[in-house]
Amino acid sequence: MQRATLLGIALLVVGGLVLAGAEAQGRELLVNPASFTAETASEDADSSGLFAAAAPQPKPVPPAPAAKGAKPAPKAGEKPPAPEAPPPPPPPAAPRPQLLASLAADRLAVAPNMFGDSYFSPNASLLVFSRPAGVFLGSAELPLASTDRVAKFAENGNTLPHDRVFFLYNHFANALNVDVEALPAGPVHQSLDIDRFTLGFEKTFLDERWSVELRVPLFGNSELNGPDLGFEGDRAGNLAVIVKRLLFRTETSAGCVGLAIDTPTADGFQARFLSTDLTVHNDAVHLMPYVGLLNTPSERLFFQAFLQVDVPTVGERVDSNDFFLGPNALGKYNEQTLLYADLQAGYWLYRNRGAPWLTGLAGVAELHYTAALQDADLVQGFIPGPYSYQVGNPSNRVDMLNMTVGLHAELSRHTLCRVAGVVPLRTGDNRAFDGELQVQLERRF
Repeated sequence: MQRATLLGIALLVVGGLVLAGAEAQGRELLVNPASFTAETASEDADSSGLFAAAAPQPKPVPPAPAAKGAKPAPKAGEKPPAPEAPPPPPPPAAPRPQLLASLAADRLAVAPNMFGDSYFSPNASLLVFSRPAGVFLGSAELPLASTDRVAKFAENGNTLPHDRVFFLYNHFANALNVDVEALPAGPVHQSLDIDRFTLGFEKTFLDERWSVELRVPLFGNSELNGPDLGFEGDRAGNLAVIVKRLLFRTETSAGCVGLAIDTPTADGFQARFLSTDLTVHNDAVHLMPYVGLLNTPSERLFFQAFLQVDVPTVGERVDSNDFFLGPNALGKYNEQTLLYADLQAGYWLYRNRGAPWLTGLAGVAELHYTAALQDADLVQGFIPGPYSYQVGNPSNRVDMLNMTVGLHAELSRHTLCRVAGVVPLRTGDNRAFDGELQVQLERRF
């Protein structure tokens, strides 16, 4: 009896504890319905399978309010509204000033070199006179040691210093003219074409503000062999050294100064007139200071201008060796001081830096003016017989104007190919040749 009573009391106590736990769990679910999960229900079922079905259910959570401006969801059976067109993309941002400056500096750096006109004019002529009247009978133009001033800065020149190697070819039509009457073997009337090949390189230093350039010219045939008159020029011309200093550089313009030096590395010039052998020695160093200006006002348009003075330092010795009179020192022939003024205008016809082989093509037009700043010198010579001769410039002061028209092609960012033609705009003594063809190849680093 007592055991049954104790057992009943124990059951009542256990049942009360179970009911109290179930009631506490129900209050928690009512206070926080989101805390009821499948794991919670599973745990409750495992701990008290008897009361799992009686546990209160969580209340549904009301939907969140729609965002401001959002359209309500379509009802059942209604077609959803057509999607609105996306807003237009914002306009592209304006290039940064640093980017604009970089593009301007790039078009300044790739501005084409000037072609030049390769000023070709004989530094002297052999003038033939009759004796004793002194009547002028004609002249033969003499190709002296370097034939022309290859240190002229406008010849494939650029205001900006560059690291580069280059090859230049120049063909001069009717560059040397011989027109002499009344020689014993008959008159001589002949014109010679001249071909010139120039190898060169330029190297920058001191943060690309300075550069030094070397040019080595080589010549084709420049000789005439007649019975009474003949001459021959050296196949190797004078070595030219050009020093350049960049004065300023902005986004669209640059200026420079420099000095070109034409050194007397070629041999002297040999001529023959009847019984006399004539030698004009190559003694003079030519100093040629210059200034240059480059301007690129737009991405396609560019201008360039150079001004240079050609000053010979000493005269050239003139010697003769006559069959009857023997050797004789005739004196010194002083070449004239010359002024060069060169102007270039060009326009990029095509630019595409990403193209595989042709990245740019520009049309170029140039004007080149050459003027003598002093009178010509004369050296007198005599030979037995009815003739005398002089070495000098019969036209005295030259005043030449040539026009160059060409195409500048970029085969890549570093390889250039250029072709141009030069036409003299003056006639008579102010016309050094009838025409010139230029081909220039350059590789930059």
